[in-house]
Amino acid sequence: MSVDYLLLRRDGGLWAAAGESVRDVRSSNGGVHLQLAGGSVLDADEVAGVARDLAVHACGAVLRACWHEPARGLAIYAGEPCIVIDPASPPRALAPRPLPGAAGIDAPGSFPTLSTEEKA
Repeated sequence: MSVDYLLLRRDGGLWAAAGESVRDVRSSNGGVHLQLAGGSVLDADEVAGVARDLAVHACGAVLRACWHEPARGLAIYAGEPCIVIDPASPPRALAPRPLPGAAGIDAPGSFPTLSTEEKA
């Protein structure tokens, strides 16, 4: 079975989200917001493309020593390392950025989820 990955770029880093975990992609404030199956919202600078069947490797001890966030693994895309997102526990590095001057924004690094009213 083939798996498509949505490739995202944020602050120069490359990230991949398995296509089946992505529920919505929207343009917002010069970047993109993604909603994952669990309701988490991610913020990226851009969608860098779509890749089919990335060779995803488990995060080894060396990577885990400096990367403490959950991830499905690591892949190489077009010669560039790419962290494959665990949709159940997205990285804080992709947390939505607060809008300048906005009130009531969740704390940086937190992941908002849509309430039942917002999903309807």
